[in-house]
Amino acid sequence: MKREPSGFVVDWAAAADARAIVDLVNEAYRTPGPQAWTSEAHLLGGQRTDAAMVESAIGVSGGGILLLREPDGIVGCVHLEPAHTGTCHLGLFAVRPDRQGAGRGGALIAHAEQIARHGGSGFAEIAVIAQRQDLIAWYERRGYQQTGGQRPFPYGEPRFGRPRRPDLVFCILRKVLADPS
Repeated sequence: MKREPSGFVVDWAAAADARAIVDLVNEAYRTPGPQAWTSEAHLLGGQRTDAAMVESAIGVSGGGILLLREPDGIVGCVHLEPAHTGTCHLGLFAVRPDRQGAGRGGALIAHAEQIARHGGSGFAEIAVIAQRQDLIAWYERRGYQQTGGQRPFPYGEPRFGRPRRPDLVFCILRKVLADPS
């Protein structure tokens, strides 16, 4: 557990945190309106994640779900999954809509990148729905670059949401995790 200067705490999720993580991620990605700028409600309906997916992510060897906690509970999360290729995949990144825009997300991503770097990863990689240009730009401002790689959206798997359009695809962004020395 690490206490950040702004008063929040960053630590690893445990199985008991799964329900709160599901609620946080679904709120951040499915709440429509300007308060939740990370919302995908215009692109997808239904859930963003469920307890089974979160519980399996918590138990990832060498990674897991990193939480950002404040006195009133979990306000942010990001999943780290190291790969044998020297790349750490980031996912399930979310900050509660009413806490967005104050640097919490940037601080959480920076902390995740530091953990990945110290764990031996030379790169951080994330997949973002290509139609989310505002979110892609947010990552680019933090040093991520589009690789040109894409992954298909898992149409026909409602556990990832119900698509509202037929052209969804993930673009892959990657950041070099420079040695801090």
